[in-house]
Amino acid sequence: MESDLIFEPKARYLSLHGSYIDRLAEQAHELVTPECIENKEKRDKGGHHVTVINHLEMASLMPTPPDSTKKAAKKHLQTSLRHVNRLIIDKFGEPATWEKPIDLGLGTTREDEAVSYFRVLFWPFGQNMRGYLGLGQSNFHITVGFKPRDVHLYKGPATLICLKEGQTCTTTQMDLLVKYAYFYHRDREFIRKLYQTCWRHGYYPKTIRLTSILMQCNNYQV
Repeated sequence: MESDLIFEPKARYLSLHGSYIDRLAEQAHELVTPECIENKEKRDKGGHHVTVINHLEMASLMPTPPDSTKKAAKKHLQTSLRHVNRLIIDKFGEPATWEKPIDLGLGTTREDEAVSYFRVLFWPFGQNMRGYLGLGQSNFHITVGFKPRDVHLYKGPATLICLKEGQTCTTTQMDLLVKYAYFYHRDREFIRKLYQTCWRHGYYPKTIRLTSILMQCNNYQV
């Protein structure tokens, strides 16, 4: 039986995967068509993952020596991935002990004719790991489908489908988003959409709570 969380190097990045990540990714949604899922599975050869540190960030952490051959550069990247993977586990423990990412819902983003669907994740533990390495915050997500190609743009909470006009946002979903709004108080687009959705659905007490939370965040003005 696969572990809930597995953290290990993949081709060019450090990946978080496992049965817990698969369970989050496999939640059905009518917008994520079989074609979208098939496109994603063909690219990733099955399974789901969270990119914790991508190849560009790896290059900034452990730059490839100048004048390296293609083969040497590839070997350097693989060595670097294993090294950083071990650094993180030595500092934060085995993945089985880690705080799990929290699923905020299905997000979507478009670029020209392409559309991508993904689960938006709240994972402060992962942000702390990145901070330990001197990296900035990341919009953690699990890609679940795309058509005809993936879209590599912002995939944070402002992309959540439940915040779009004409979409359902249950009181449970709104409670979750308001609860973690403090973490995203600098994401102005998300906060704007969160307020609009609260008003649109008549969640007035949640609007008051959201304002109270944000007023406690440094340098935030409602």
